Amino acid sequence: GISGGSYVEGAMDATKICSFGFALIGAWLLGYRPLLHTPCRSAAEVLTTLVSGASLALLAPFMPWPPPPGSVITLAVIGMLLSAGTPCGSLFSALLLSLSLGVGLAGYFWQLGLCNAAESGPVSDVHGIFLSLMAVIFVLAFVCTPGIAGPGTMKVVLAPCLGALLFTCGIAGLVKEKFALTLPELLQASCEPSPLKWRSFGLWAAISLCGIAMQLLFLRLSAQGEQQDGRLVERLLAVEEGQERQSETAGVANIPRPGTGGEGGKNRYDTLRKAIDAPEDADLSHLSEVDRKIVEICRKDEEERDRVLWGGGLI
Repeated sequence: GISGGSYVEGAMDATKICSFGFALIGAWLLGYRPLLHTPCRSAAEVLTTLVSGASLALLAPFMPWPPPPGSVITLAVIGMLLSAGTPCGSLFSALLLSLSLGVGLAGYFWQLGLCNAAESGPVSDVHGIFLSLMAVIFVLAFVCTPGIAGPGTMKVVLAPCLGALLFTCGIAGLVKEKFALTLPELLQASCEPSPLKWRSFGLWAAISLCGIAMQLLFLRLSAQGEQQDGRLVERLLAVEEGQERQSETAGVANIPRPGTGGEGGKNRYDTLRKAIDAPEDADLSHLSEVDRKIVEICRKDEEERDRVLWGGGLI
């Protein structure tokens, strides 16, 4: 009796830990944007990249081993390594966000009625096929489709919608009063009639809309600042290079590429790139006054930094 009780308590503790992790990841994806407008911007950018990868933990209910919370931690670490520890980290972030959101929304659609349509066949097989198909569709749409894939979609759609899903399911597993589906309940193959299903979906939709609205608001504020900073950068670049620059760069970097402005790493492009990526307290006395102003603007504005160095935003 004692050992059985201890096992149950251990399982409950593991469930609480997993739910807390899901809620934390979701809350960050929903609310990180305001932190990018504070002095903590650099740390917030790194954490956002890590959290985007950690969203892979949504697939933990499908792992037979290790048991929770080991499965959640394992997938979160794998996702963070892919997002922050590889040269294609931004691509992996978009891939993992799309995959996780596709699986999560497939779980909602399944629980809200599609499971009833699969009663004639092996439910578990149809369930797995449907979730996999939705994941592939979302990855193709948000990672591989021109005009849809890109940083704008990640910020406005993927991050807030997935954040709302993880936050809703995570909080549902932490409180005593059941008000929504937990993540294991959302992703299970079996489906029993429950008012929690539509309530959970409604909460996800409402929180998603709030997250999208906040993203759009802060992106609009950023765009207003970028217009002013962008005009200043154009003037500074024109002064330094001795020629006028057009504000539309059509995908061409605004600074001479490596090898066109000097020998090896001593050209202006490498000098500015290293200065922009250097710690904030780094010595910039070797730069001209104009270049120091460019570095200051690019450190504060991610979009402007990408435009100056690469000619456009990066995924």
